Amino acid sequence: MHTDMPRHTPLPVDTIHTDTASASQAHPALRVFDMWAHRMRASGELGTVTVATYRTIWGVWLDWLGTRQRDWLSADADLVLVFLNGPSPSLHHHRAAIRTDRLANFTQQRYWRVLRAVYAQAVESGWLVANPVLDVEEAKRPVVLQRSRLPQLLPPAVLALLQDPQVVTACYPPKRGNAWCALRDRAALLVLAHCGITTRELMGLRGDDVRMAGGGLWPLVEAQVQACGAHGAAHQPPAPPTGEMWLDVTRDLETVGRRLVLNEAVLACLWPWLLERQRVLAQRLAHRLGAGVSSPELWQRVYLEEPLFMSRQRSDAQIAADHGLSPARDAADSTGEAPRVSLLPPMEASNVYCLVKKGLEGLLGRTDLPVQDPRKLGINMATGAAIIRNTVLKHWLDTLGLSATLELGGLRSTEYLRSMETIQPVDADAEDRVAG
Repeated sequence: MHTDMPRHTPLPVDTIHTDTASASQAHPALRVFDMWAHRMRASGELGTVTVATYRTIWGVWLDWLGTRQRDWLSADADLVLVFLNGPSPSLHHHRAAIRTDRLANFTQQRYWRVLRAVYAQAVESGWLVANPVLDVEEAKRPVVLQRSRLPQLLPPAVLALLQDPQVVTACYPPKRGNAWCALRDRAALLVLAHCGITTRELMGLRGDDVRMAGGGLWPLVEAQVQACGAHGAAHQPPAPPTGEMWLDVTRDLETVGRRLVLNEAVLACLWPWLLERQRVLAQRLAHRLGAGVSSPELWQRVYLEEPLFMSRQRSDAQIAADHGLSPARDAADSTGEAPRVSLLPPMEASNVYCLVKKGLEGLLGRTDLPVQDPRKLGINMATGAAIIRNTVLKHWLDTLGLSATLELGGLRSTEYLRSMETIQPVDADAEDRVAG
C-alpha cells in the first residue's frame, strides 16, 4: 500500500471540476478513478457519457469529504452511510432532485455502485488494503425498495393524447434557431407513445432502422427534400408514402429485437422529420468535408448510418476532452470516406428525458384537454420515457394479451408484466410527493 500520501488532507475542491486532466495527474483519488474508467471503457461496459457522469459522482463524494476535513483514504463504512443517507447533492447540470432531504432510492444505488467500484480499484492498485464500502454491514447497504420497482403509469386518457400528432405538435412549437429540434422531438415522442420502445433503444436508432416495403426509402426522402426546396419540411408538411413502413429495433442487453409497424399517426410527424434530418445532415457533411463532396453513395451512407434522432449537444470527443478521457477517432479522413463518428451525436438519456418532460408538461398544462394534472393533487408523477413505455405495455396487455405484449415490447420474460397487472395509473400513495 502507498504510504507517501497524506491520509487526512481533504482534496482541494477547486481542482476537481476545473482542469480535470491536470487534477487527475496531481491527485491519486482522480488517478484511481481514471484507471477504473479506462478499464470499463476498454471492455465496452461503459460509454464516454456514462464515465463522465460517474466522474461527477466521484467528484461529489470527494467534495463532500473535503467539507468535513476528511481524506478519501480515511473514509470508513460509517462515513459512507452518512453520505448515502444524507441530502441529495446539488449538481448544476442535472435536473432538480425529487427530494432534497435525501437521495432518491435509485440514485442512492447508483452512488453506492460507483463508490464500491472505484474503491475496489484503489485496493487493487495498492492504495488501500480493504474497501470501506464493502465494510458496510449487509443489513445497512442500500437496496432498491420493492415499491420503487413497481412501474408507474400515466393518468387515464394521457396516452391517447400523446399518440395524437396534432396534440404533440402543439407541445413543441418551433422557435428561431431550433426548428429542426421541434420536428425531431415531435417524431421521437410519437415513436415512444406508439411503439413503446425504451430510452436506450430510441438513442440507438439509425436512419437505416426505418424501412419501407419494397425498399427505396432513401431515394424517396432525397427526392422530397429536393421538392421541398430551401424552406424544408418545417414550412409545408409533405405527405408520407403510402406503402407500409416499420421500425427495426435491434436487440440489446435488456430487450429482444423486433419489427414495429409505423402507423399514420407516427408518420404524420416522423416523415417531416426524416426530410428535415436529411437536410441537416447534408449541410453538416458539406461543412465537414467540403462542398465538392457530393457522391450519391456517400450521401446515402450518411443517411443510413447517422443517428435517427440526433442531438445538438457536444460530441463524444468534446465530452471526452472535458473529462480528460482519451480522444475519439477522427471524424473523417482526407479520402472523402463517410465520417467515422456522428456528424451530430445521438441523443443522450438527458435529452430524451427533457423532450418527454416538455411534452408531458405542455399537455398537462392545457385546460382544453380532458386530463387532470397529478401535480395539482400533490402527486409526483414520473416524467421520463419509462412511464410512457409502462403505459403502452399496460395498454397492450389489456387489449392484445400477454403473448403480443411480450413480442411488441421486446420482453424476455413475463416477470415485469406480472407486476403491472394490478398497478393503477399515478398512485396517490406513491413514495415521493411534491411538498405541500
